[in-house]
Amino acid sequence: AAKHMFNQKHYTSGINYYIAYFKRKLLE
Repeated sequence: AAKHMFNQKHYTSGINYYIAYFKRKLLE
């Protein structure tokens, strides 16, 4: 369960990183 939770957290942080990058691209 702990491993699954870790993977889920890593996946979410990846999405947040992608969204932040996309927003910066739009604001350029």
